[in-house]
Amino acid sequence: TDVMAAFDIFSLTLTGKGCHAAMPHLGIDTVLASCQLISQLQGLVSRETPPDKSAVLSFTSINAGDTFNVIPEQVALRGTLRCFDMALKEHLEARFKQAIASLADFHGLTVELDYQRCYPATINTPEHAQHCATVLEGLLGQDNVLRNPPPSMASEDFSFLLAERPGAYIWMGNGEDSASLHNPHYDFNDALLPLGTRYWVELVRALLV
Repeated sequence: TDVMAAFDIFSLTLTGKGCHAAMPHLGIDTVLASCQLISQLQGLVSRETPPDKSAVLSFTSINAGDTFNVIPEQVALRGTLRCFDMALKEHLEARFKQAIASLADFHGLTVELDYQRCYPATINTPEHAQHCATVLEGLLGQDNVLRNPPPSMASEDFSFLLAERPGAYIWMGNGEDSASLHNPHYDFNDALLPLGTRYWVELVRALLV
């Protein structure tokens, strides 16, 4: 059962030719090229990912220049690529690199790319996931347990363990009014600590019976 997506990270530096903003024809505009690249690569998700599969490509950092009237020589970009299907991930990675090479050739600039495959997809063993759900229902009641929650495009290094051994990754909600993870207003609900402890104790008891 899919729980969380595979996770790749990338950083790339576009190097062109800096020039005065009033004379762009004398330079190689890395800002323009990076904007075109970001827009073009979203087509990998909207046009090359089958409708019944999921993928997310996000640019999360752009650094270029520090003044009003100079087109910078370099632009640095960072981001992530996530999906569940490994064959699709291989395809998207290959097309990602192809698009970068084509852009560099078109604009006459160079691109330095560092692409890293970080985590595989987090995939639960169904029988173990259902066993965990049964234990939680004993603690919380059926109405408070989702046996088949929708997969998340977030990622988790627990996936390495599940790739080697059967098991299950479970979610414990923080409350409906809580800000999400990586939000500056997120505040862990300390009232969940006893509940989490009880869950682990009951899970061990159930496994030992």
